[in-house]
Amino acid sequence: MNPKTFERKDQLMAAALEEFTDKDYEKASLNTIIKNAKLSKGVFYYHFQNKESLYLALLEDSFTKKWQYIKSHTDNENFYTQDIFDRFISQAKASMRFAKEYPQYYKLGRMFQKEKGNPIYRTVLKHIESSDPDILDEMIKKAYQKGEINNQYPVEFTIKLMHHLFLEFETIFFQDMDHDLQDITDILEKYVLFMRHGLTP
Repeated sequence: MNPKTFERKDQLMAAALEEFTDKDYEKASLNTIIKNAKLSKGVFYYHFQNKESLYLALLEDSFTKKWQYIKSHTDNENFYTQDIFDRFISQAKASMRFAKEYPQYYKLGRMFQKEKGNPIYRTVLKHIESSDPDILDEMIKKAYQKGEINNQYPVEFTIKLMHHLFLEFETIFFQDMDHDLQDITDILEKYVLFMRHGLTP
């Protein structure tokens, strides 16, 4: 592919990141994105079908970069000797470091969380689920094999429960956008502690 084609797509993605971190999905303007990217509508439609396809591509790119960052910062011998709960904590801390280094992607994720209840939220989740292998599912299945999770609970039950717990984390604890990343990390550690031990003293 022509390097200029990549460059133009990157320009669109950069302009989209600015717009979608400033406005929610409905209020974000495709015309503003194209204008700020300094490209024609023809170039936009060469790369994307519409605003939705651009938004999906942007969130998928953000998700991929975040997981690549987390993997590169946890892919070591110490990580693989940890049980699933300590791995969750290690990944959460790496996620917070990613947020500090890439604040726009962090803000994009927080803006996306505010879309809950809107059709675009479900569309994005379906898109990401269909385009990426589920890392959490694999972690849980391996944890069962190692005896790290109580086998009185069926594996599918645990997968669904943990998906819900992680998906709803920010809704439960953080309704606004102004929480310090250290606060989020501290509460995430308590969240994982709850998963490990439940409410039993």
